[in-house]
Amino acid sequence: MQLFLVPAEHIEHFWPVAAPLLEAAIAYTGGTNSLATEHAEVVAKRKQLWVVGTEEGGKPTIKAAGITSLQRNADGTITANIEYFGGEDMKAWFSLKGDFENWAKDEGCRDLRLWARKGWAKHLPEYRITHYILKKDLA
Repeated sequence: MQLFLVPAEHIEHFWPVAAPLLEAAIAYTGGTNSLATEHAEVVAKRKQLWVVGTEEGGKPTIKAAGITSLQRNADGTITANIEYFGGEDMKAWFSLKGDFENWAKDEGCRDLRLWARKGWAKHLPEYRITHYILKKDLA
């Protein structure tokens, strides 16, 4: 498996394959985001689209897709945010995190944040939980 940052000029080519993989992850936002909103952000180059690919039977296959953003902080530093990731064979993607971390370093990032469900923490022991999000439905 390999992790690829999709170049801006290829977003429209990859989006039809990436969108269904991202759909479940975006569903966890409870309606605060949508595939259409994320597509617009990626096309506008405010966020980045990533794919995890493999070769099966001599044919390239996309197993997972993700969306990231680079956040400019008030103190002038940059934080890389992994906002969504979804697809097949999740445990295999975690072996690719070093590729993403290297990209973030190359972008001048001071840190990396991952918006994830609690279960992801066991797969990322070198990451620490710094915050919890508390939610109450009012409807």
